[in-house]
Parts: sequence; structure tokens; C-alpha cells
Amino acid sequence: MKAFVTVMNKKRSGDKEILLRPMRIQCMTAAVAAAWLTSAAAQDFYDLNIPSTTVAEAVKSLSQQTGRSVLFQTDHVTTVDTNALYGRYTVEQALDALLNDTSLSGGLTQSGVITISLVNGNNREEAPMTSGTLKKSLLASVGVLMFGAAHAQDVERVEEDEKQEVDNITVTGTSIRGVYPKAVPLESFEAAEIEAMGATTLEDFLFRLPGNLSNLTDSAPGATKDGLGDRNVINLRGLGTGATLVLINGRRLVAPGGASPDISLIPLAAIERVEVLSDGASAIYGSDAIAGVVNIILRDKADGAETGVSFGTVTEGGHRKTRADQSVGFNWDSGNIFLGYSFMSQTKLRGAERDFSQGLPEPYDLIPDDQRHSALFSFGQELSERTRLSGDFLFSDRDTNSEVSRTGIVGITAPLRRESRRGSKQIFSALGIEHDLNDNLRLDITGAYSRIETELSDFNGDGDFVFGGGGDATSLTATGKLDGDLIDLPAGAVKFSIGGGYAEEKFSAGSSKSKRDSEFAFGEVFVPLVAPEQGVPFVNRLEVTAATRHTNYSDFGGNTSPRFGVYLSPLEGIGLRGTYSKGFRAPSLATLNAFTNYSIFSPAAFGYPDPFSSDDSTAVLLAQGSNNPNIGPENSKSYTAGLDLEPYFVPNLRISATYFNISYIDRLGAPDSSGGFAALTDPSSFLSLYTVNPSVELVNEMISGSNFFFSTESIDATDPAAIAALPNVVALDNRIQNIAESDIDGIDFSVDYSRTVPFGDLTFGANATYILDSTIVPVLNAPKVTTFNTVMNPVDFRGRAFLGLNRDGFNGQVNVNYYDDYKNTFVTPERTVHSWTTVDLMASYDLGVQKSPYLSNLVLTFSVNNLFNQDPPFVSLSDALNTALNEPVGFDPANSNPTGRFATFGLKKKW
Repeated sequence: MKAFVTVMNKKRSGDKEILLRPMRIQCMTAAVAAAWLTSAAAQDFYDLNIPSTTVAEAVKSLSQQTGRSVLFQTDHVTTVDTNALYGRYTVEQALDALLNDTSLSGGLTQSGVITISLVNGNNREEAPMTSGTLKKSLLASVGVLMFGAAHAQDVERVEEDEKQEVDNITVTGTSIRGVYPKAVPLESFEAAEIEAMGATTLEDFLFRLPGNLSNLTDSAPGATKDGLGDRNVINLRGLGTGATLVLINGRRLVAPGGASPDISLIPLAAIERVEVLSDGASAIYGSDAIAGVVNIILRDKADGAETGVSFGTVTEGGHRKTRADQSVGFNWDSGNIFLGYSFMSQTKLRGAERDFSQGLPEPYDLIPDDQRHSALFSFGQELSERTRLSGDFLFSDRDTNSEVSRTGIVGITAPLRRESRRGSKQIFSALGIEHDLNDNLRLDITGAYSRIETELSDFNGDGDFVFGGGGDATSLTATGKLDGDLIDLPAGAVKFSIGGGYAEEKFSAGSSKSKRDSEFAFGEVFVPLVAPEQGVPFVNRLEVTAATRHTNYSDFGGNTSPRFGVYLSPLEGIGLRGTYSKGFRAPSLATLNAFTNYSIFSPAAFGYPDPFSSDDSTAVLLAQGSNNPNIGPENSKSYTAGLDLEPYFVPNLRISATYFNISYIDRLGAPDSSGGFAALTDPSSFLSLYTVNPSVELVNEMISGSNFFFSTESIDATDPAAIAALPNVVALDNRIQNIAESDIDGIDFSVDYSRTVPFGDLTFGANATYILDSTIVPVLNAPKVTTFNTVMNPVDFRGRAFLGLNRDGFNGQVNVNYYDDYKNTFVTPERTVHSWTTVDLMASYDLGVQKSPYLSNLVLTFSVNNLFNQDPPFVSLSDALNTALNEPVGFDPANSNPTGRFATFGLKKKW
């Protein structure tokens, strides 16, 4: 049975308009009842202004301008264009004019609801709009408002009908089609919402999420952490750039050596929406999903072409940004094709152009020159009534160029000028086939290939080449999945998914090459225990989910990750949810192939103490790097508890709060982060790293696969037996191990509200993250260290709020972003880094409302980020900051940016 939905109070999922929450049925209920009570005014005239567009958009405008609800069948309204309509009409006259010469017909129900349906045969008579169940539900909806909640069960049937529209959709956080994972904290951001934030790139958007530590602005290439250079990466919860899994259309995006993907290679114009799951999800996706998952859904459908151009500039300095996008789509009865191309170019921002960075030696680029090209191709084709083939291909190319002048380099008194040129090329491709075994079960087989090539070239001030490097990482994955309904319970169908697959990773950097294979199997079940129509007192809805995934790796063994979730709605509009999960992160291939070395020497010869002999005759075998066969995965445990409120007495209001707690253990690191110097200086604090008179087997393990560095002993330093036979030999094992631990807990909060007022449609929202505690045990035997409210770490409170207005082709939004104050602990005495508040403004206007066919579907856009030109909070330029940043640039690039006021002008045209 087909589903019908309203154009009011909706969420968008893929290419379907769907209702996801029961409370939105209540909103529709009120609208239906109001229309029924005012049906006598069906012949009222309205001043209408509707440009030529799709039926879906046209009826949305008609609904807004007449105050009526609209029901339509989504399969028939997203690809059909209407005529333009300007003037004074009744609703019936407007429908006839809009739908003339189309395959659709419109009318009014007895309750005054606008309906859109297919035409029967070659005449304009209305086809049957709904099934008897839906008609009964609509009438019951009026009864709920007028006579009480006795008919709530009928209202729920509307929701059940509409759920059939999502049967083909798999939402982030589950592997089961048609299930919205209410137990997990999931947010979805449509392309229009991202644009309304004033974001011009994907990293701009992610920078604005309160739960994400920046590390991904394109600023301060010399001041990034984790050796990121100009790569822009995601760091949810500040747990590290490899603890967040990045997906494209639900499939893993490869990163250089398994570190973290560069999301700057994905253009905004190619994105349909971004789904952010702020919970551990290794049970669904495997490695890396510790802090959460960011799933980037690409555009795959359009009817016609769209062209967009924009130009942005700072109001102080020489930083400029130009962008051009072109897309075209074709749809037919059994399939579709979508093609898109994006180009972006930006010029640098010099440190001398900002007061807070003028202490830097010149030249110094805070923002590099940057050029990006991206191409997207997607298709879908029904091979038969039960079989569908689909595919996606994304290619991106990025080149950056920046100049910095380094200071504080040993042996060099004058600033050392360096020019860095970085290049990245990325390919993502996926092919999938779906086959319905019957009306209930579906087999889904997909293959995905991802590759990224990076290169780096450094030149001195004279233009001479001084250093080069790069890497090549590939990932190939094949997955098979079977999902559908298992059994029927009184509350609904138990749904399941089972599957497995194979993955292969490769990484090369210079002469170093590595490879890893893995096989995996997974299963998930969704069990509805109580549904609203059962009438259970104080339990409106109860659902539980369980999932597990086992992965076996060729280099370090296997890992099993479970997850459990529960959702309880005691009353309509109140939801309680919770999850518990275990996660893991496989050691990256780059880490496993990091440079390793060993040395043999007398500590006394270099002025270090010798507690192992009375005559300073000890010889130390010091091993460094990743040649440790005992390296295993990093592990985590996490749980969340949340509350969702959608009060029936305030339609279109949703309030959500989530408590999160993550324990991230077995993190990889060297026991002595100073490279062995601390262990040599104070051996008593690192006794666990020392082994007196090591065995030949241990010596062989420590030096095998390592580079010999130097020896002060007259032996064959490559012979394990000769080293073990030294009279007083002690092994100092500083190889990478699973030693560090991070813990964080806090609260996420969000509110969304929309309302139609006499001067337009208002939207309001806010979201914030408050960290209760965040600590790390960085190295062996070290005490816990607080890792929030300090430079380059998350602040305890961060939030954003927005207010938007939509009226007669105008769409505007004001965004306010706030970072709380924190401490700079890298100077003595400590200093306060002040809070930072910025205001962003976005506005667009559809010129087509001017009733000119030449301006139809032409939209003018304008935005200003950091409207009041607030400088980032100053962070001292003391050289002590080099312990946190590669260069002290005068601000904290993890919690601010140097751009200042940035204005963007743009035009978009649909053809």
C-alpha cells in the first residue's frame, strides 16, 4: 500500500517525504480538524504567488499561502513540474491551474484538506486517493481533537501507513531497513540547513557542531595537532581524529594509512544531507566508531539542471573564496542518473593581516592558497520488479600552497622560511544490487572501493626542494546482507538483519608498504514490545534493539563488539532512550609501519644514572617504534541516556537531552613520550619498561624489523645472541603499546521549534554540549590529566542558536555561536582564554516571485560569517606553546579561527 503524507511538519529522508514522529501526526490532526471546521470557507479567494516548480514544492507554497494541509502520494509529486501561478484564486481554481496538462489532479476533501492524486485514464477525474484505512484515520484524527484520546489508535494507523514510505531507507545507526533507531542520539542536517548556517564547505559546517573539536578548519597549517598539515578531519568529543568513523552513503571512507579521512575533499554541492550519530557504533560499522559516526549522504536524484556560483571575501585582508557548482539529473520510470561538478578556489590569509598574529615572523600564512575540483556520478536502475542496481562515484582533487617562517629550530638563529605544497586525490566508488526475495525479505550485495593519494613537497626560501613525501591508501569492501521481518508480535513485526563480508586495506609511503585483510559478520534485531494501539497504561511505546559484529584481522586477531538499546515512551510526546555499546579501533597501518629503531649504549657515557650496576657498566638496549607484535586494538565502552519531548500542547516543538559517557582504553602510545629520555633520566619511575638480562628471544623481538641506529659496544649489533650475552645488559622497551586511557562524560542538549505567524514562517533552534569531565592517562605510570578547558582541547560549554524567517520567497537566518572561556596552561602563571561569541547571517531570495518567467527558479544568496568581526581569543605567543602547537599563532585553531568577517554573494538557478 502506498503512503500519503502532509507537506507540513515533515522530515526528509533520502528522496521521500516522511513523518518520523507520532507527535507530528498530532500536528497534522490539528490542521485537519481546523480545515474541517472552516470548510464553509472553501470558496475563499487567496492572493497567490507560486513559481513554476515541482508539484511537491508548489503544493507546499499553496499550503503556506492558504493555511490548509495537503495530502499527496510522494511517488507522483517529486518529478512532475507545475505551471506558475500569480493572482487571486480559490483553492480549486489554483489546483486546476497548477496541475493543468500534468498527470495529476487535485481537490478538497469534505474536511477541507487539499489532495493530490493520479488522473484516471485520459480524463481529469480524481483517482482514489487513499485506502479505507487512511480515510478512517483522517476522520479519527478529527475525533481525537474534538472528542478526546479514545481514537488515538486510529491516529497511529496514519503513522503505520507512512512508515511504509521508509521501508527502503536505512538510517545511520542501524543496518535494518525501515527502522528509525529511536534509542540512539542521531541528528540529520539537510543541505538547506547546512547552507542556512552560512557554511561554504563541509568543514565549515562541521566546525559549527558543538560536539566536535575543530582540528578541521582550513586555517593555520602550521598550528594543527596530530600532524594533520592541511588535512581537515573530524574529531567528535575531542577523543582523537581516528575515533570518529566517516561514511559516504553508509560505506567507509578510506584515510591515509587508516588515520582519519580528509572531509574537505567532499563538496557541499554533492551532499543531500549529513547524519551525525554521537554514540559508539562498532557493532554496526566495525572499527573507528568510538566517539561516533558521520554519514555523508550524496545527492542521487534531480530532474533538470542546477547552476550555482558564489564569491566570498574577508572585509580585512586578502582572503577570497570562489565557488562554482553544476549538476544535472534525469529521471525515468525505472531509474535515474545524477551528475555534478564543483570547483572551489581560495587565496591565502597572511599573519600580518591579523593583529593577534603579528608577532609571527613573515611570511606566515594562516590560511593557505587552496584549489579543489570534485565530480559526482550516481545512478539507479530497476532491472525487474524485484531487483534494483545502483552506484555512486566521487572524484576529488585538492591542492594547497602555504608559506611559513619557522622559529626555535636548534642551530638556526634566523627564521627558516618554508613553502609547502600539498596535493590530495580521492576516489570513492560503490556498486550495489538489491533483490526482494519476497514481499518481506531483501538481499543486498554491495561493493565499495576507496583510494586517496597524498603528496607533500617543501621548498626553502630560495625555492630549492628540501623535503618530499606522501602516501597511497586504498580500501576494498564487499558486503552481503539479508534483512526483513522475522515474526509478528502484538506490537508489530520483529525486524532483523544478518550479513558479512570481506575488506582489504593497503598503505604505502615511500618504500614502506603494508596490507591488511579482514572478514566480518554482523547481526541486528529490532523488537517492538508495546505499541500505542495496545492501550497499555503508562507505556505508550517500548522498543529494544540488539546488535553485534565480529571482525577478524589478518595482523592482530579478532574483535567482537555488541550494542544494546531501549526506547520507552510512557506517554505520547515523551520518549526515554538509552544505549550501551563496546567499540574498538584497529591499529592504523600507518602506525604499524612507523619508523622503528634501536640502539645499544652505556647510560653513564651520556650522563644518565645507572641504577643497575655499581660501576656504571650497564649497557642499555633501547627500542623505539611500532615493531611490537603485542599491539592490539584500542577499545571502548560507552553508554547514553536521553529524553525527548514533543508536547502536544505546543505543536512543532521538540526538546532533546542526552547524557553520554565514553571510556576509551588501550590507546596506543609510547610509554615514554619523550623518546626514552625521561626513562633514562629517572629510571625508578619507569622500572616496568626495563628488563635486566633479557632473553635472546626478547632481544630478537625488540630488534626484528627495526633500523639499527648506533652502538657503543664492540659487538655485532644485529646479532640477538651477542646482545643478550653482554655482561650487564638491560632492555628498555619504549615501543608503541596499548597504554593510554581517555574518559569523558557530558550532556548534549537541543531544541527545535517552528511556527507560522502573520508575517511568515518562523523557526528557532539551539544545541549545546556541556562536558562534565574529561581526563586522559597519557603514558605509563602517569596520573590522570584533565583534557578539557585547555588549549587545543574541548571547552566545557559550547553552543549555537538560530532564528529563521521564511516568507514570499525570502529565507533568512541568524546564527549565534558561543565558546566558553578556558585556561592556557602552557604559560606561567596560567592565563584565561576568554569566551568567544560570533554571529552569522544568511539570507536568500527567490527572484521568481516577481512574476517574471525569466527569473523563475533564480535564487540570490547572501551571507556574512562573524558579522561583528570578533577576533578569536588571544593565546600567548610564548614558545612554551610549542608543546601543544607546531607554531604559536596567537589563537587556538581547535576552538576558533582567524578569518574574521567573511561575506559571500551567490546565485543559483534551476533549469
